[in-house]
Amino acid sequence: MRLYPLKLTDPDIIASYLGGESASRIAKRLCVSTDTVLLFLRRNFVHTRSLSESHLTLDTRDIVQSYMGGGSAEKIGRRIGISKQSVLGYLRARHIKRRSSVDGRTLLRCDRMFFCTIDSEDKAYWLGFLMADGAVNGNQVCLSVASIDGEHIHKFRRAIGSEHAIVRVNCNGKEQVRITVTSKALIADLRLLGVTERKSFTATPPSIDACLERHFWRGMVDGDGYITKFADGRWRLGLVGSRATLERFAHVLGNIGVVPIPTVRKHASIFRIDLGAIANIAKASHWIYGDASTYLDRKMKMYMQFCAEPFVAYNWASGETMREIYGEEEEVYALPHSV
Repeated sequence: MRLYPLKLTDPDIIASYLGGESASRIAKRLCVSTDTVLLFLRRNFVHTRSLSESHLTLDTRDIVQSYMGGGSAEKIGRRIGISKQSVLGYLRARHIKRRSSVDGRTLLRCDRMFFCTIDSEDKAYWLGFLMADGAVNGNQVCLSVASIDGEHIHKFRRAIGSEHAIVRVNCNGKEQVRITVTSKALIADLRLLGVTERKSFTATPPSIDACLERHFWRGMVDGDGYITKFADGRWRLGLVGSRATLERFAHVLGNIGVVPIPTVRKHASIFRIDLGAIANIAKASHWIYGDASTYLDRKMKMYMQFCAEPFVAYNWASGETMREIYGEEEEVYALPHSV
């Protein structure tokens, strides 16, 4: 810890304090004592806040929503730079009942049997999305998306009938929207279906009803896949994940007519399937997104944009294939360089 007094050249101390950051948090960041920071502020004619005044600078919604979402007072306090007792006092002042160690895990309602039986489009989709993007830890599952896709978290909360809080967090400089659900029963069912810790390397898709399989894979693609158009007019559709996941996806794509059956390739520490031929993208995307009611809005828009392209003439309703419509010409399957 630095023992010498702070100098006027120490960056952002006054601005940070006036912006609401606590003296203790500034001190921790600069490796000095809290008293040193307070002395520096007073010598520079900055009014130092009392504890009650400090609370006024805190984001009420953040504290309440984090606690109602299952966060502990200790972790909330550590994150915002105040003590556990200060957080509890802050909650009491706003008439928020404190959870006991027993009922804290079951205070907020949700459909804890949602994943007990996968028998609907919604259940199959959210199972796929959680297998792609969910994070299981103990009896909690956390789901985070980029702020641009924030509405998707609200869809998930509605689907499982949850009262858990949705919060905005900063992750490596990027804003995310997050929900954390605590439920021993819900997590137990997810584990049985393959949603576990470190699933990116070990996930194995579960066996579900064949008529629901495309909804599961739509959840996977929405979470860990892509359908995108490059500036030169090229389209791509793909998915990344564990080897077992990608091998199953390749088998599924082969069954719906994607030829040749996609190759599973190494992608950093995981694996990838990537489609570039228009015929194959059409077959895969129509099977995944056609007539869907649960989906990520942003990727559904990309699918609709793909369908509007003049070279996409796949007749999903009649079952005609690109080969049947256009014949054997190689250029039909090649991607045009301009549209």
